[in-house]
Amino acid sequence: MKLKFSFCVLALLLLPIPGAGQGNPAFNGKWTFIQQMSDDIGLYASLSIDFRQTASTVTILHKWGTGRSFLDSLSLEVGGKINKIPVTNRVWPSNVFMGISMPVGGTRQIKALWESNGKVLKLEESYSVRGSQGMSPITAVHTYELSNDGEMMTYVVSRSTRTTSSPVKFVLKRAGLKEAYMMKLENNWEIQGKLPTQAFLISLQGLANNDAPRLYFIYPPGWDFTYTEDVFNFFKNKRNFTFTELSNAQAALQVFKKYVKG
Repeated sequence: MKLKFSFCVLALLLLPIPGAGQGNPAFNGKWTFIQQMSDDIGLYASLSIDFRQTASTVTILHKWGTGRSFLDSLSLEVGGKINKIPVTNRVWPSNVFMGISMPVGGTRQIKALWESNGKVLKLEESYSVRGSQGMSPITAVHTYELSNDGEMMTYVVSRSTRTTSSPVKFVLKRAGLKEAYMMKLENNWEIQGKLPTQAFLISLQGLANNDAPRLYFIYPPGWDFTYTEDVFNFFKNKRNFTFTELSNAQAALQVFKKYVKG
């Protein structure tokens, strides 16, 4: 029993634990937006976050939007030091339509602190914005928290201007995790109609999904598989899958052609 206990203690000592004031290495990398679990962003509609750490710094890249996008890059010393970040762009990205702009030439003052043994990163920020009534000071607390399994991250923003409403919340997942494609099949199974295309797509699905879930079909109303849309919504809303819709067989073949041989 003593020997077994010693092995358990040794195993715990060998586990990688973030040092004091350091973040969990699981933060590093790119995180993508889960829209159905997050608050509305407005013009940019989506958000991705990229984390990079050293022993004493953290770099955070917020990319608001995709095609039409805005990049907010922060390189911060952690531990409570005030970082002065120059304002070089007037865009206030989280809600462009509010008519608020950042004063170019000003500064943002940010303190960065790791909490909960590196599982939580908290930024305390102060800056001024320009609105219809002139310049106004704002304070904000940005909290980034890892899920227990390290697959998801919750980003919460509490601002001094939101005194009567809840903080803004965005939920993100690790990039490349639980990403798939979907198609809505047409209700045409006639031999002289779309049957050859439907047969091709079902065969392609079998090849693409041979070792991982990559392509999902929603069958038309009235088809025997009446549950496919409900299952799709379950994976999307309860299992945090992100689906990209394919519009036709040509698009599907372009995406999955590497799985097709012969």
